[in-house]
Amino acid sequence: MKKPLKILFSAYACEPNHGSELGIGWGTVSAVSDIHETWVITRTNNKKCIGKELKKHPNENLHFVYYDLPKVILWLKKRGLGMQLYYYLWNSGVRKLIQNNVELKEFDIYQHITWGRCWMPCAFFSFNIPYIFGPVGGVETTPKSLLATLPILELLKERFRTIMINTFSLLPSVKKSIRNAHCVLATSPEALEYVRKMGAKKSLILTNSGISIDNYNTLAKTPINNNRTVNFISMGRLVAWKGFHLGIKAFAKLDIKDSEYWIVGDGTDRQRLETLVRKLGIEKNVKFYGWVPREEGLKLLEQCNCLVHPSFHDSGGMVCAEAMAAGRPVICLNCGGPATQVEETAGYIIKTNSEEQIVTDISNAMNILFDNSKCRNEKGVAGRVAVKNNLTWQAKAMSLSKLYYEILDK
Repeated sequence: MKKPLKILFSAYACEPNHGSELGIGWGTVSAVSDIHETWVITRTNNKKCIGKELKKHPNENLHFVYYDLPKVILWLKKRGLGMQLYYYLWNSGVRKLIQNNVELKEFDIYQHITWGRCWMPCAFFSFNIPYIFGPVGGVETTPKSLLATLPILELLKERFRTIMINTFSLLPSVKKSIRNAHCVLATSPEALEYVRKMGAKKSLILTNSGISIDNYNTLAKTPINNNRTVNFISMGRLVAWKGFHLGIKAFAKLDIKDSEYWIVGDGTDRQRLETLVRKLGIEKNVKFYGWVPREEGLKLLEQCNCLVHPSFHDSGGMVCAEAMAAGRPVICLNCGGPATQVEETAGYIIKTNSEEQIVTDISNAMNILFDNSKCRNEKGVAGRVAVKNNLTWQAKAMSLSKLYYEILDK
């Protein structure tokens, strides 16, 4: 058995019992700490939540260094500086923190995990210690075929986002973060193409999403086929690029009176979606739940039979992993992170040639899953296998550990 290593993570977002980036940070470092001595540099505002968790579940192998920029910068952040610029400055500060602290240079390997943006620099590019950059993404964009489906304001936001990515990509610190890394882990094919064009020496696809083995075991107890009417569900922020309007249009084409479509979440696109539902005349079959606590959201997921996740450019998509663990087939688009998680055996990956084609294909997939309990069962079982083998934090920690040793053995 190989000797455990000493790993230093940079995890801007890292808190237990959360989803999204916070959950990615915590899930990764806590699982790696089962194998290696793990240190984490994270923001000071994560300290309270982390302290409570470590008090309940002590972990002698997991240590935290809390760092934030001066209060005046935090004040400016809340008054227009913006999270992206603050994050850029935070990474610069972390680099100086390491430079001025001898103990933070005594590690076998470094790894940057959150935020997962490959067009932003990490703190490790100027040190001699081997480091892994990622999983990172964030360069996934709305397919051209779907740009016309966005409201004008959202379209302008997409244009601005592209300009921002292209601008930051010109920074020497971003290029060095990618080129100096011993390995860049990309969350999607789009991110993989980006880091290779930027000069990555070694790059692999690894989704940033995952679930704990405890959550997996709980979700895996859910019956795949229940006696209820077959229902569909979408979960997440109600913003236009999440593509929920495509799911609604596809559901309307089904014309199945005994089925319902549940939309869990809230956001700026809710009014537009509710208007679309009324226009299509399916108010009785579509329910908007708004924001609900995570546990309640998972219970709603278990009461449905299929997750519809037509997001245009998610880097990850933790809800897809949770759905597959619960034995729920997933319908997603062939773009971004979800398409790297969802295997054809566990759901349907929809091509993005045109809005009409997407809506038709999603509707056809819904129809098959409504009519065919055998298909639901087979895809549900396949999803659970995929999650257990690849998407639990413990499985991902084993993959990372193997990569650490490969890098250090060279």
